[in-house]
Amino acid sequence: MKTYQHYTVEDFLTDSWFLAWVKHDQPEARQFWEQWQQQNPQQRDTLLLAKDMAEALKNRPIRCLLIRNVWKWTGLLN
Repeated sequence: MKTYQHYTVEDFLTDSWFLAWVKHDQPEARQFWEQWQQQNPQQRDTLLLAKDMAEALKNRPIRCLLIRNVWKWTGLLN
């Protein structure tokens, strides 16, 4: 199992287990991420930013190129 302790926002947004929680609300994933937040408070802000971004995009048909450009503009993608 991954530890996720050094994940960036981009890493979370491309991680299937993270997306299982945010996009699909799978109970096992939800439980994991709630517990993970408590055990990794130093990464909580990064995780929640990624969650907010994923939730904002999950019901909108946006091309990957547009998302990538936004990430570049915000500094999330080098």
